[in-house]
Amino acid sequence: MTERNFEKELNHYIYNDPEYGEDIENIDYRSLICIITELCDRIEQLEKDNELLKSYAIDRTSSKQLGVGRHC
Repeated sequence: MTERNFEKELNHYIYNDPEYGEDIENIDYRSLICIITELCDRIEQLEKDNELLKSYAIDRTSSKQLGVGRHC
């Protein structure tokens, strides 16, 4: 898996406001939305893959219970 630098992807930075002496934090919201969208797409794909694997497992369990695929 590739290491990602989310601070860089989000154009995240903190700077000190000299007038008020406070730290101001900033991120690019379009980048945040893209990352969240990518994450949701990956989750949805994982859910589909999981359902497919479950159906394969159920099919194999059913086949074993019925004795299908056994060689005597």
